[in-house]
Amino acid sequence: MTRKHPARFQPIQGAVKLGSPIDNLKGLREGLLSLKRGGSPGSGGLRVEYLTTLAELLDGDKMLLLESFGLRYLRGELPLWFYRVFLASQSVALFKTKEQVEVRPIGIKHSLVRSFHREVVRQNKGELTNYLEPEQLALSKAGGQKLVFCVRTLLEVNPNFIALKLDIENAQNDISRAKCIEELGDIPELKHLAWHAATTLGPYTALHTGGEIWGEAQEGVTQGDPEATPFYCVTWHKYVREAESTLKAVGGVARFLSDDGYLVGPAKEVFQTFSTFREQLREHCGLNLNLQKCETYIQTGERPEECPPEIPLAGLTKDPGILEPGFICVGIPLEQMSMSGRC
Repeated sequence: MTRKHPARFQPIQGAVKLGSPIDNLKGLREGLLSLKRGGSPGSGGLRVEYLTTLAELLDGDKMLLLESFGLRYLRGELPLWFYRVFLASQSVALFKTKEQVEVRPIGIKHSLVRSFHREVVRQNKGELTNYLEPEQLALSKAGGQKLVFCVRTLLEVNPNFIALKLDIENAQNDISRAKCIEELGDIPELKHLAWHAATTLGPYTALHTGGEIWGEAQEGVTQGDPEATPFYCVTWHKYVREAESTLKAVGGVARFLSDDGYLVGPAKEVFQTFSTFREQLREHCGLNLNLQKCETYIQTGERPEECPPEIPLAGLTKDPGILEPGFICVGIPLEQMSMSGRC
């Protein structure tokens, strides 16, 4: 778990333009009433059932007080020490596979923090989605289906194309907080979120288990926080757009569902794009691609000469030396017969 939380990659910029992520919290009562019973209380132990009861019982004036507190928090108007305490994260290690070799670090923030952040995402979802589409589909309605349809159709129409499946190592925990704040501030339709991001991502995040602090997160967003995925995707999206522009010129695409990415097109252009994209993520965002978990799908099953030897070919080897091409695209198996329309 300690290795999953690296030291700070870049210093936070010295000045961020003041802004408010939302104008009001008028939807807070409805948001609290819609919380699912049995959800983890996270840091602080405040159960979601208590918040739901508050929403049911608080009269208008008292609800206004809670909304006022929430806005002050979101606008960075509370004492600096408060953010250090309020944003502490309860750590939970989930095994990624049944072999229980690698863990996925999940962070559970205070239940009220999550409610405030959920309202920020709800009110800004249109602007966030418009900025990320069509290359990044993590916030899009039926985003997974759109990605699978796009990748599969393009490969069916262009049997000489390859698909390079990308794997970003320790993605949301490694992403540069400074780069996130910088990118939000540079995007006209999202710059009002930069100040809020600076107040919540600037301080190191205390990590605790069983009531005891065991470490801190200096970089990354907290997996499980409603703001984690949109902030994470925005941070490196301009490099996704560059990859899309390069591949689009030769009939290909770059498509992502959060950190699940696919570069599709002629082999030469795909691997040139991959090389540039990989270096951009490493240099500017603190992210690294895990080459051994990336995959190259090609319908002939023959390794393209441009493919780095560390990247395996996608498919199953049932007989010695015979590869049956295929890969899993955001949970959906795509293989050679389906590409030829015979499945």
